[in-house]
Amino acid sequence: MNSKFPTKGLSCFWLVIPLLLWNIIFFKQIPAQYNDDSNVDQWLLYAETAFRLIAFMSPLLLSMKFERKLQKTGLGIYIAGSLFYYGSWLPIMFAPHSSWSNSPIGILAPYGTPLIVLIGIGLIARSKWYILVASLFIALHLTHGIQAFQLW
Repeated sequence: MNSKFPTKGLSCFWLVIPLLLWNIIFFKQIPAQYNDDSNVDQWLLYAETAFRLIAFMSPLLLSMKFERKLQKTGLGIYIAGSLFYYGSWLPIMFAPHSSWSNSPIGILAPYGTPLIVLIGIGLIARSKWYILVASLFIALHLTHGIQAFQLW
């Protein structure tokens, strides 16, 4: 089955770029507590950073193709996940004192919703290994959020 998308020779890293740009552009608009790691265990920061590097750099090695139904489904999951991720930041940026922005789910949404995006990338690349690594990164990332906001 031929793909309708011109993806020959493209890596899945192109799918990571919008997330990186979002974070660079809106970094200064999020509340300061999202950048305060004083309550986070040092080992967790190191582990999270290591898995973040793997999760965001390994797509350079993953081929982007849409030849199979699962890969096309992965694209839909990637798009939906991206919208959820961007949407999870909007209340925090524009209504930081709202009940949603201060609830555990609202606080942790930006930490957890990238998993949907990364699973989409893993399905596009047909890489179970990538989905596992991305899941480990998000588990560490969520734990970071829990510790940073002292939610347990």
